[in-house]
Amino acid sequence: MRHSLLILLLSLTYSVHALSVPTGKQCKSIAGLTGWPDPPVWKKFNTTLSGALLEPLPPAQACYTSVSNSSSTNMLCDYSTSSWKLSSFHSADPVSVAYPNWQDDACVPPLLSEGSGRCSLDAFPKYVVNASTAEHVAQTVKFAASNSVRIVVKGGAHDLLGRSTAPSVLSLWTRHLQGFQYHERFSACPSDSTRYTAITAAAGHVTGEIQQMAADHNMTIVGAADPSVGLGGFLTGGGHSPLGSLHGMAVDNVLQLSLVTPNGDIITASPCRNPDIFWAVRGGGGATFGVLVNATLRAYPVPTIALARFEFNSSHDEATSNSNNAFYAAAASVIADMPALYSEGLAGYFSLMPISTSNDGLPQMNFAFLIYLLNGSLGQLQGALDPIMSRLNATPEFTTSITTQYVPNYLGFQSSFFVADKVGNNRLTVSRLWGEQAVANKSGVEQTLRKFSSQMLQGTCVSGEGVQKKSSDDSALNPAWRRTVVEMMSGIPYPLGANASKRDNTMTQADMLSTVLSEQAPDMGTYSNEAWIHQADFRKAFWGEHYARLLAIKRRIDPKGVFWCQWCVGAEDWVLGDGGALCKA
Repeated sequence: MRHSLLILLLSLTYSVHALSVPTGKQCKSIAGLTGWPDPPVWKKFNTTLSGALLEPLPPAQACYTSVSNSSSTNMLCDYSTSSWKLSSFHSADPVSVAYPNWQDDACVPPLLSEGSGRCSLDAFPKYVVNASTAEHVAQTVKFAASNSVRIVVKGGAHDLLGRSTAPSVLSLWTRHLQGFQYHERFSACPSDSTRYTAITAAAGHVTGEIQQMAADHNMTIVGAADPSVGLGGFLTGGGHSPLGSLHGMAVDNVLQLSLVTPNGDIITASPCRNPDIFWAVRGGGGATFGVLVNATLRAYPVPTIALARFEFNSSHDEATSNSNNAFYAAAASVIADMPALYSEGLAGYFSLMPISTSNDGLPQMNFAFLIYLLNGSLGQLQGALDPIMSRLNATPEFTTSITTQYVPNYLGFQSSFFVADKVGNNRLTVSRLWGEQAVANKSGVEQTLRKFSSQMLQGTCVSGEGVQKKSSDDSALNPAWRRTVVEMMSGIPYPLGANASKRDNTMTQADMLSTVLSEQAPDMGTYSNEAWIHQADFRKAFWGEHYARLLAIKRRIDPKGVFWCQWCVGAEDWVLGDGGALCKA
């Protein structure tokens, strides 16, 4: 069955027992294959790292019977089980990731798993470098290149595409690259006449930590809505933000980068130093052109926020007798209003989800919108929303409620309305960027929304003039972002330890829903950090017309393919073979 094979590909879990890499090919080895360095080589490498090389066990391993039933292991098991849904737990662990399906559910707490659970070490990296300095990163990259070892990079563990883990490889863990520097007047290039307020932050930080540091200086940065998102993946993917309508994407606000290149050099990249790499890293994907060490980001004065939260629910009669027709028409109409709302300076996030199920009809549905105006008044916000609220209140099939609030600082806004995602579950993500043509097609939007009647669909409306008026050529960010009105996204969950049939069904469902979202906006693309991993023609969907230039840069600076993943620039140059060897195509 096609999807069973896809699941095998997704898990990338191999049973390796001294298998041979293909002869006559240029390959990268993993533990258990011939070509993997012998123990003395690893011991010497650890010495060069001053003991930073780890051989860690997955955190839930303490829950399984192969481990002695001591009080300490019981405490570790209890801690893993109680902390499993916290992003900070997985970020602080050398090998665990936020979404266990990327490690084939190989070692999840048994109390959270269907069945009795299992713990296989084969699904996890064999060794981990706990990098706390740029030199650690450089030494690791050089070691991987000279020994033809496959390497992955793990930062905040928040990767929705599973790019930060692989079985039996060497992993470079950057969470402990830490440190800040605040700049009153920063310039990356000697010829620049403008000096910017900026913050240099090490790549191991999550964006919430940088936002807190900025707040200490009464400033903000263009960070993620979810404060647990790591800086490295956020920037290299592009980085949409609640502040996007005012200041653009995160990559629009990077002044300078420090990174380790595929040959192990520590370099600075800016508009005047290594400009091609500076262009490519900002939106071209993580761990592709190098490993981020730090980034210097523009900082801005703290905005005030006037916000509203409005929602409407379909009634039981609307769902069962009217097929939710009025509900979906109203939701499509609100989405179609977004270009006009952007022109008023508004931005926000909406969700559409079922709130009840019945045996005699469709589920009742909820539409909720958190919408806000940066540096504006409640009066301005209410004036922009009045036409929408009048229209909704005139619809008898449901009742609309609205609350408004004025928030004087950004941290208060973020802590009240954006919390770290609940993770630790299996999740497949589908998404699509929709432009003005897509949202104006109300009948098409209605039909698309109906396909999501069994799970949440989210709309991220944070582009506006801040994103749309920036040049599409200034960075490697998907040019479709400059035409985006809303990013439509859904996470399709399935149980930990689910059997093959449930996983196949979830894959089939995700594939269908991805197609539905794409058909509404065939001329657009997808945000590479929140994408369906079997997106048709992912190179075009992720990077559009920038891909040819990205591939040329990748091949020039990384001819040995030190960095590789299935959904990254240059993926076509290498093939993942039987047993896990990665070989030149």
